[in-house]
Amino acid sequence: MDDLAVLPDVTGPEVLETLMRRFEKEQYFTYLGDFLVAFNPCQATRENDAELGQWFRHRKPLHELPPHVLAIAHRAYQMLQHDVIPQAIVITGRSGSGKTKAAKRIISQFLREAGLSPHSGLGPRIIMAQHVLTTMISAHTPLNPDTSLGIKMATFYFRPDGNMMSAELHALCVSSWHLVDREPGSGTFSIFYALLAGLSQADLQLYYLVDNYRLLSRNDASPVFLNQADHTRHLQMYDFFMAAVSNLAIDEKTRNYAGREMSAIVAVLAAILHFCNVEFTVHAQSPQPVITNQHELRAVCDLLSIRQDHLEGELLTTTTFARGQAVRMPNTAEQSKWSKDVMLVQLYRRLVTVLVTRLNQALSPSNQGLYSDPDMLPPVTVIESSALEDDVKHGRLETFFTNMAAERIQHHLYDVIFARDVDACERERVQAYKIKYPGNTDLIGAIFTPEYGIMTKLTTVTLDPQGSPTALVSFMENDRKLKKSGCYLSADKSVKNAEHFSLKHSSVRQVTYSSRDFVHKNRAALPETVRQMLLHSGNPLVRALATVSQDNTSQRPDLTPPDLHFASRSFQSDLTYLLQTLDNSKLHYIRCVKPNSQMAPGQFDRAVVTDQLKECCVVETTRQRKFGFAACIPHHKFVQRFRELAFSGSLSVSSVTEACKAILKKTELFDKGVTLSKTSVFLRYWHVNRLHALKADHLRRVIVAQAHVRGFLTRRRLRGRITSSQQRALIGQFMHDVSRAGDRAAKGVHDQADFDRRRFERELQGAGSRLHHPGSSYQREEREEYASHIVYDSHYGRRDSGEYQLPGYMNDRDSPLVLDDTARFYKQVVDKVVSTLHTLEPSVWVKLIYMEKGRQVAKVYAEDKSIMIDGSHVDFDGERLGLGAWRNPDRDEETAYFRASVMEGVRLKRDQDGSISACRLCDQPIIVKGLEDPDGAGCYSADVLLCRGQLPYERTIKIFDIKEFRSKVALDIKQGRFSKSRMQRACVLGLSFGRDVPDDLETPCWMCVVNVKALAALDSDEIIREAEHETVKLEMTSPEEEIQKLVVDEVKSRHTRGRWARTDQRDHLQEKDKGDRHIRLQLRAKGLPVGEHVRYSWQHEKGGDKTTMDSLHEMVDSGFHAERSRDSGRVRDWAKVEVAVKDRKNRNMYDRSFSTTSTDDGRN
Repeated sequence: MDDLAVLPDVTGPEVLETLMRRFEKEQYFTYLGDFLVAFNPCQATRENDAELGQWFRHRKPLHELPPHVLAIAHRAYQMLQHDVIPQAIVITGRSGSGKTKAAKRIISQFLREAGLSPHSGLGPRIIMAQHVLTTMISAHTPLNPDTSLGIKMATFYFRPDGNMMSAELHALCVSSWHLVDREPGSGTFSIFYALLAGLSQADLQLYYLVDNYRLLSRNDASPVFLNQADHTRHLQMYDFFMAAVSNLAIDEKTRNYAGREMSAIVAVLAAILHFCNVEFTVHAQSPQPVITNQHELRAVCDLLSIRQDHLEGELLTTTTFARGQAVRMPNTAEQSKWSKDVMLVQLYRRLVTVLVTRLNQALSPSNQGLYSDPDMLPPVTVIESSALEDDVKHGRLETFFTNMAAERIQHHLYDVIFARDVDACERERVQAYKIKYPGNTDLIGAIFTPEYGIMTKLTTVTLDPQGSPTALVSFMENDRKLKKSGCYLSADKSVKNAEHFSLKHSSVRQVTYSSRDFVHKNRAALPETVRQMLLHSGNPLVRALATVSQDNTSQRPDLTPPDLHFASRSFQSDLTYLLQTLDNSKLHYIRCVKPNSQMAPGQFDRAVVTDQLKECCVVETTRQRKFGFAACIPHHKFVQRFRELAFSGSLSVSSVTEACKAILKKTELFDKGVTLSKTSVFLRYWHVNRLHALKADHLRRVIVAQAHVRGFLTRRRLRGRITSSQQRALIGQFMHDVSRAGDRAAKGVHDQADFDRRRFERELQGAGSRLHHPGSSYQREEREEYASHIVYDSHYGRRDSGEYQLPGYMNDRDSPLVLDDTARFYKQVVDKVVSTLHTLEPSVWVKLIYMEKGRQVAKVYAEDKSIMIDGSHVDFDGERLGLGAWRNPDRDEETAYFRASVMEGVRLKRDQDGSISACRLCDQPIIVKGLEDPDGAGCYSADVLLCRGQLPYERTIKIFDIKEFRSKVALDIKQGRFSKSRMQRACVLGLSFGRDVPDDLETPCWMCVVNVKALAALDSDEIIREAEHETVKLEMTSPEEEIQKLVVDEVKSRHTRGRWARTDQRDHLQEKDKGDRHIRLQLRAKGLPVGEHVRYSWQHEKGGDKTTMDSLHEMVDSGFHAERSRDSGRVRDWAKVEVAVKDRKNRNMYDRSFSTTSTDDGRN
């Protein structure tokens, strides 16, 4: 039984037994009429949300939907389209009951209902934005490792056709004071743990995060990360957070005082960690406090880009204004600590506000007319309520706000479920079903009544400069109406000047609160002097934080912030916006239940579950949905919504009352519990489901009928215009065109084969001079490559334009070559480019091979400084390569999907030093391949490694770093393991579109990028010679000299920063080689053998010329002569011959001298 409303006897024990039996069968969802009870399974289930969501999406009859949170989302989406009224899904429950998981599944279902892709467009942006918001306002508590410290709202806007056009996220009533003031065993916000788990060692040093931080302490001596699983969870959280921040473009770049680039968001978060570590102590000779750890304060100021003396002054003094003059008064140690806590809380609260604003801008590309577009459907809102906190020792102000928000939402649900039904029936004089339920009307009145409510008294005490915590308790003690409500419990009269009071919450829960905490935190606001200090920061994000309103925490529309900056005013503003949204929307209610207190899977604790069922009045709600009315619809609106079920579209209705009767009779609901009053129609919950199901089925029939009629009319119109003879003529002309196109294609294939054969013969003749044997492996590989490239397919040989292009690159006349060996593929690519280097233009810098798994679809060489790769159908014109212009007869659906999602694509750019940069311009992820390969020799930049290979959106980074390439060459030479083929492979990298696969030849859609400049430098031994020089320089430089050089460079850069350097306008010229002679002189000065460290110029000759002294002597003996022409290619050889002649003369003289000496010795 999946609906409690159909039970014959709705009692507490019967409801509990039914829920327990379903829980034991792993049926965690049960209907309460049209509402839902959802149990947290406390483990991973076997459900596939994607498949199940699609099944719900195509399940049109609403009354046939099994109980599930996805069914509630589908029902809300269908009612939005049928009734055209706002919809609201409210999720309530205790901490750990699964509210966040349910909200995520509902949002994902709305994306499926709207047909959004999970890989590109608005869909993944919503998922990423939701993750960013959850990470910022969730924390670890003893009850739940992922507790949301606020109310999360997600609002979606749809077009009339049902497509989603934008979305908005809000964080209401966030407990920002949890940052510095929390219960023992509770951790701070999850983003800070994710920060330490995800940052690399270099980034930790960049943000000075090397010590322990008081902010991360749980106040119970537990470690920062509870176990390895906790560390892994936060590491994944950080990776997803930074990827979302990058893709949504909500982050900015800033620089510290040393000029190093940092993430603005990470810099602010790291500054909060350092700021919390700042400690104060009282000076021995004066009562004024001093900061004991100045290095933490310096780190804060460096990360926030503010002056240290200004921040220190704000912490140690208080600025007051008397007669227009600013007066600074010294603080005590406690006052300084309080000022620090206020700054921390305000800084984090404003950071959440700015991020929420930027997230909404990313989800709503055009905010103009968002709320007033007449063609837009009403919004759908998903509200994840906060949980009632009653297990605290001393309730703080943020605990009070959280509990009151939960009570206010529950009061609204009681009003919608119980009170409004009775009021509507009494107004229409219809017999109503009245049931007693333990509501919280008295508590809401005691808190929010303007005359005597606690919120009013808190504002009064806060406004009074002399107001104290005892004055607040005294006000409440002396108010008779407040004490008469029965929810306020008097303070302990045995304690003089008591600062605590108690409130009785729902289900007879009593929570004690601290009035001192109320008054102090309600007054806490960011001083104007601190705001001005932040406004002049060098960090753009910090400047944005300074412009945030004190009260408006989520940039809500149509709300004017109050004049006074009190926490209570901000709380009331958030709550008012929430209730306005609920009042104007159709309610869909989900109650999440925790099966046991230990969060153990498979355990059903009857006591814990019974307590939660009583808390939300499940039994009373079930009875009301069974015997009461779920909807009261006026006659004219009822006819407007459901007239298609009984009347045709052209028929006018004279009497709405008779029309209502006709509709009810047509749907067979007239005598099944429906009540028709003078002005309204009263329906039970299953009546509403039945009507919507019939309307959905009717609309489906209308669509099918319209399709058949349109087809019939089109065929009849064409039959009237085209006779049989004309049809035969058109078919004959079409076949003639096909024949001519086939002939042209065959001729093109034949011409292409002739051209390839002649080119192969020329290459084979040129390669024969370099080979020792005609049957070498090089010739065999060339023959195999040639044989594989001359396979053609005439059917796919024609282009749409009918034109043929010169064979400078692969076009549609080539049938894509299928490869299955990755190593052989890269070797063929490198060998092909190296063999054609002498024929390429000097301006060619990259070769691009478009691959679809193991098939080569297109090959181009680029000469322009930059090239655009996108999904257009524009053929390669030197500046743009459109992937849509290339055909592949064996392209599968997955490859076609990712190729179609390329859209704006990526832009590749050539740098002056030979590096290659890339900038992603599309929503689809683009991944640099090979980062996970442990044996890979890729020359990736630091930006690629920091982004985990993901190209950031609209930000240019280097994907091939020539400096890294030179470093690898130098390192291999120094270690004696240099391999030219290995470094040639490093000149090739890949870019995956959409999805990356470890096996390159299994990647659906990717681009092979060959750095021609790097290959040319490696082929000419230029890179090797520079690497040898750098290695020798490194060996000749002592560590002390290197350190001294670094110090001098740092001082020089500090003094010259910000000025235009006339002698340093081109950085690449500074790295220009100083020549071999300079290196040889340094080696001789140090007494090192020159030949063992560097080679002479004739040893660098292209082609590997190994000229020796003996060969030069042979050239002299053979009568070698050459003209000393400046343009002659033999000048270097002639210089070598002269050296050889001199050496021969010196050797002959030495031999004669030696022989003479030997003769004299023999005579003696």
